[in-house]
Amino acid sequence: MLVVISDLHFVDGTAGDHNVSCDAFLIWMDDVLTLAEDKKAKTLDFLFLGDIFDLIRTAKWFDVPLADRPWGDPDINEHPTTLTNACRAKALEILEAIATETKSHLEVLRGEHSGGRHRVAERLKALTDGETTVRRLYVPGNHDRLYVVDSAIRKRVDELLGLTPGPITDSPSDHLYASEAHGVVARHGHEFDVWNFEGYGRSKQSGQYDPLDYQRVPIGDVITTELVVRLPMEVRDRLRAAGVRANIVDGVYARLQNIENVRPTTAAIPWIWYEAGAMSGSGHVPGTATPWSDTERDAVVTIVQEAAGAVGHDFMSLPFVRRWIREHDVWGFGWDEADKLQAIHRLLRAGFGIRGLSKFLEMAEFVQRLTGHEDDPQRGAAFNEPLLASADHHYVVCGHTHQFEQVALKVVNGHEKLYLNSGTWRPRFFLADNKRDFVEWKEMTYLVFFAQDEDLSGFENPPRSKGRSMLTWTGTMLKRGRP
Repeated sequence: MLVVISDLHFVDGTAGDHNVSCDAFLIWMDDVLTLAEDKKAKTLDFLFLGDIFDLIRTAKWFDVPLADRPWGDPDINEHPTTLTNACRAKALEILEAIATETKSHLEVLRGEHSGGRHRVAERLKALTDGETTVRRLYVPGNHDRLYVVDSAIRKRVDELLGLTPGPITDSPSDHLYASEAHGVVARHGHEFDVWNFEGYGRSKQSGQYDPLDYQRVPIGDVITTELVVRLPMEVRDRLRAAGVRANIVDGVYARLQNIENVRPTTAAIPWIWYEAGAMSGSGHVPGTATPWSDTERDAVVTIVQEAAGAVGHDFMSLPFVRRWIREHDVWGFGWDEADKLQAIHRLLRAGFGIRGLSKFLEMAEFVQRLTGHEDDPQRGAAFNEPLLASADHHYVVCGHTHQFEQVALKVVNGHEKLYLNSGTWRPRFFLADNKRDFVEWKEMTYLVFFAQDEDLSGFENPPRSKGRSMLTWTGTMLKRGRP
């Protein structure tokens, strides 16, 4: 039995309180162990499919000079493992802070959580004392990219997740899991995202990538820290300097920290203006029932817009970003990623309103369609996955997008082939179809794949063709509307 979860994005709390409650993991583990017991599973593999530890969504990177951040050297991608000692020390400090914040969560993932009605450790021991082998496997993503760069980070992550030591025969590399027993091929999926993988577009159809591409810094890392994390901090500091009441500062700061949960990522900039617009029309401090004055509200909206422009300007001035734009700016007809960054910068500087940003998004979508831009590169890559030609592989699994999906790809020699996305375990803010509004809800997803003998469990006269089945679970919670 194979259980897949991804995109937990455990954080240290310095850029917002975004960790899922440990209770959710206890309920999840309870369900998984019940399945394993009912199926009399011979193996129970937990596959952590990337972005488990979020090493870049933290304010701690601003404790060190730019030169000691993972993207401080504009030439870092020519020699991606030559981080400064201060950078390596700070990364390990961030990981330890995350481990402290999620101590109970990690105990559940390692199977060491004891006591309480869920009895995780006791039930796992009963399984392993029987005929069940339990393994924990890991495929790193982009937010935990430093796992493939720094040996100390790798060693500590292995300990925190309780990973099975030694070579795992099912996994031909750090970045690809393949199992004939469960019929699964799995990657984190950032390989198909131009913003988050520097090897994007190279040998995409064959699924083969240069291991160095996983070490190189993608622009998405820099966006997350230098834009997404810094903006709420900049707004908070400017509000304090302006003498705004502390409860207003706290409310605005907490609200803006949700920017990293906005999907799609390209909607993060208009979300800032959406929040500013929501504030300008509200009679209450964000996230509270406390009234505020027109003067206070107008000051907050102005400061949010000014801070966005300043942070955007500083971001575009970073040596790494300037070099990235030069290398990714393709001359000719089209709308490349460098063009998008430059356009967003101009919008931030100009202080565009939500209507102007909506028109910009519509124009960008039109250009993408006109130039043949692939709307869902993960799904396209899954369709072309070479291992699907085998009768032993039926499922292509990715994470990364935070969007659970189950897609019928094709039938090959009578075998159904599916693409699945393992979703996320965190809140998400969605750009509505009117390109103006945003809606928030929380999600949790996990996938389970059964080996043939597990799938046949419970049949008195098992059919010979049965085997390698799967089930998915995804939960959504929308507790209330906006305050």
